Parts: sequence; C-alpha cells; structure tokens
Amino acid sequence: MRVLFIFAIVGMLVASVMAAHVFFGSMDADRHDQELAHYQSRIDALKPAAAAGDITAQVEIAGLYRHGEEHTRNTGQAFKWYNEAAKKGHTGALYAVGSMYANGEGVKQSYHRAADWYRAAARIGRHRDAQFALGDLFFHGRGVGHDYGTAIDWYRKAARGGHPVAQHLMGTMYQMGWGVDKDAAEAFKWYSLAAARVDQVSAYNPEFDPRRERDVLKGKMSRWQIDQAEAAVKALRLNP
Repeated sequence: MRVLFIFAIVGMLVASVMAAHVFFGSMDADRHDQELAHYQSRIDALKPAAAAGDITAQVEIAGLYRHGEEHTRNTGQAFKWYNEAAKKGHTGALYAVGSMYANGEGVKQSYHRAADWYRAAARIGRHRDAQFALGDLFFHGRGVGHDYGTAIDWYRKAARGGHPVAQHLMGTMYQMGWGVDKDAAEAFKWYSLAAARVDQVSAYNPEFDPRRERDVLKGKMSRWQIDQAEAAVKALRLNP
C-alpha cells in the first residue's frame, strides 16, 4: 500500500508539472502571438504613409523591420525605408544606413559606403553616434585611410556631445599620444567624463574602464595638474 501511495503522489506531482508547463507555455505563446500581431498591424498601418513619402513613417517602419519581432524582421525592407528617409536628409536615417553598410545588414557590407553615410549624418545633423562611428573607421583604417589625427577630430566632436565611449577613447589617445601630444591632464579630463557613465563604456567593450585609467594617471600627476584637470571637467560639464 505504501508503495502505491508513493506512486500516486509522484504521479500527481508529474501531472502538476506538466499542467503548469502547458499553462505557462500557452501564456508565453499567446504573448508572443500578440506581440507579433502588434508589430504586423503597426507595419501595415504605416505602409501607406511611408509609400506616400512621410519621412516619420519611413523611419518608424524601417525600425520595425530592423528591430521588430523575428517573423516581421526584414533587413532588406529596413534598408529600403531608411534609405528613402536618408535621401530627404533625416539624420537618424543617414546614420542607420551607414551602420547597415558597416554591418552588412540588408545590403552588401562596405566600410567605404558606411563612411560616406556616417560623414553625412555627422556633418549635417551633428549626430554623435555617427561622429563616433566615423572616428572609429579612421582609427582602424576601415574603408578610409588609417589616420589618428582625423579619428581624434571626430571622437572629440562625439565626446563633446556626451558620447561616453568617445570620451574614454579621447582619454586613451591623450594618454598614449596617438594623433596628439601626450597630455596627462587632458587624458584625466576625458576619463573622468567617461567614468560618469562607466556602464555604457564597459557595455561597448568590457576591457574599457575609465575609472581605472583615471586612477592610474592620478597617481602620476601633480596636485596642480589634477586641480587643472578637474576644473576642465567642471567647465565642460557646464558648457558642453
């Protein structure tokens, strides 16, 4: 009897687990179907306006195709609509087309073409992500000539606009003397600014740590240099 009782309890537990799996699995499936339906209905609603030339609709539908639910994702369509908006000078679309060329999303990969689109977004709209991306192409010599001087010019624009990774790299370039004369105070300044958003910096590259680099520099600087660098940080925060 005891054995039968144990088997009965085990059977009930197994049945409960299976029922829970079916129930919650069904809930997850329903939620996924709802999200898919939402994305598809939004795409369908935007198509007429996008086709008629509405730039806002073109950018939104491109984003849905690029970043939406798996079954609605279509990088070819995303590129098409970003390209339509970019032709009208939409800064975000200019950058998006550049990043799609850089990554080979919906179009043949080309750093050279990416640089053209990044440059347009960086100059026309002062788009800080485009400025950073363009600087990165020059830093690594991808699609453009390898040029630390031009790289730091674009990094500086992005850094002054608040781009934390560009700020970190400005610190590195002044610390190492890449494209500029070595300057511990300038490096300290840029690392300090990047340190305020260290999570975003480390998300880009886990090896980047502006707090660590700033502390290393601090140990090699005079009190006067540190005071000057901290004053420069405050001034830049007040007058970006």
